[in-house]
Amino acid sequence: AGYGLMRLTRGGGAYCLTPISNIGYGNNNCVFCDPDGIIWVAGNGNAVRMVSTELKIIDEIMLPESESVNTITADHDGNVFFGTTQGRVLIYDANLPSKFREIVSNKQNSMAVACFCVNDDNSILFGTDGHGVKRLTLDTCAAA
Repeated sequence: AGYGLMRLTRGGGAYCLTPISNIGYGNNNCVFCDPDGIIWVAGNGNAVRMVSTELKIIDEIMLPESESVNTITADHDGNVFFGTTQGRVLIYDANLPSKFREIVSNKQNSMAVACFCVNDDNSILFGTDGHGVKRLTLDTCAAA
């Protein structure tokens, strides 16, 4: 917390932490690397950055001010999902002005989405703060 992003490397039998400047936030909620090698960095504010493997910022997605991303994952088809502090699950959609589409609303899940797990059948389990574990399937996403 407060140190930004660090790269952990191993060389000569030892590990070394190296700060990475200008791509993370002061406090990072989560970092995720998708199947295409894009690094997703969510700050403790309402922003998520897309970062290339060369550590260059590709884009920044802004959520509503009262909301931030707690967890990020991708399904087997490469769709990237965000779980938020306000109980929403969002899917990244580069074609929309907001860059995301709501899959689960905070009306359906009023507690924070805490973690994701992608199953072999491409469904996504997500743990919530106070509402147990829920299952998200491709059919659920298409209906949203």
